[in-house]
Amino acid sequence: MRVALISTMAEAASGAGQGSDGDVGPLAFARMGARTLAAHQVDVVLALGAQRVVVFCHGIGPDVLELQHAAEARGASFHAINGVRPLSGLVSAADELLVLGDCIIADAAEIEEALGDRAGVLVLPADPAIRLGYERIDGERAWAGAMVLRGQAVERLTELPGDVEPASALLRIALQGGARCVELPATTLDSGEWLLAREAPQVEAAARRRMERNLAAQGWFAPGIALADRTTARLAESLFDRGFGKRAVEALALVVLGCSLAWGWAMSVSAGMVGLAGSAFLFAGAAALDRLERDGRPARRRADLLVPLAIDAGFLFLASLPWPNAAWDHALFAPIMLLGWLHILESSGEERIAALARDRILLAMVLALAGFGGVLHPAIRLLAVVAMAATLWLSLRKRLTRA
Repeated sequence: MRVALISTMAEAASGAGQGSDGDVGPLAFARMGARTLAAHQVDVVLALGAQRVVVFCHGIGPDVLELQHAAEARGASFHAINGVRPLSGLVSAADELLVLGDCIIADAAEIEEALGDRAGVLVLPADPAIRLGYERIDGERAWAGAMVLRGQAVERLTELPGDVEPASALLRIALQGGARCVELPATTLDSGEWLLAREAPQVEAAARRRMERNLAAQGWFAPGIALADRTTARLAESLFDRGFGKRAVEALALVVLGCSLAWGWAMSVSAGMVGLAGSAFLFAGAAALDRLERDGRPARRRADLLVPLAIDAGFLFLASLPWPNAAWDHALFAPIMLLGWLHILESSGEERIAALARDRILLAMVLALAGFGGVLHPAIRLLAVVAMAATLWLSLRKRLTRA
């Protein structure tokens, strides 16, 4: 079994762990986007195969309970300890112990790539690591804040005073036992993806970097989605602080979708299309928030399919309204053809074209303008022909390339 040990004892130096009563708590519980720094560490150890998560903390509060729920939701057991003695009962000699130092921000993939399937201690060149607060282990190296040890190392903790910091103590035990040291290049520290946080601004900067990476800013070839992503990036921190996440924004998007259908029925189709664009914009923002909340974790449900279906259903309803005198199958033919060709383009494998075809915000706004100009029906048919031509062109190009 792989057991993970995470420490959350370092006090916040700049109010990063400030609670509602104004006191400053451990920096590990500073908000880092949608979750805390410690929650990010739990995700890392779970991604590295930990089946039991042990958190070294002052006591059990709401933040620790959040970590417990996150670990147990993914099938791992969770234990909170405030001394080294209980650790010996949680780690057997046959176990592997994965240790993450206090406030270390790193990616599971980087740790796994460096250590592989073997035990070892990750180290950095002493210069510049010591200047950044990493723990020195000798004249030339500093501990990078992550290591995998054999379980028997925990047995020696019982020989030490009960108030020692377990990660540092285990590091000394491992080094004295001749543990393998794996040196990370000094450039690891340059990007900020591997970071020992010591104050609030560092955590905030790390959150911004992860936000930019998770949103993977959509190019302006799909302007509606790009605008939604950039707007979400600006508002995400304040939304998370106020407790608004993906589900809240999706609920608002559904309300706007319902209003757009009512506007199309009672007012004009063009007004309905503007509302549809607003709903699609909110759905795109909700999807961006979801990527930030998951922070690399797999999606929990297939809402990515339900959202475009809701928008497409609204589009079909609105697009059929200008033809009250025509049979319903005639009224829906051109809109259905347009959506069909767009869905084919979405799976074409051409990144920019697929993104453009997926941009329902742009589609709704173009059709709203066409409606205000009195040419909605011809615009739908023209777009369907363009989408069909683009699909055929891509297919022909692939055949010529293979030939």
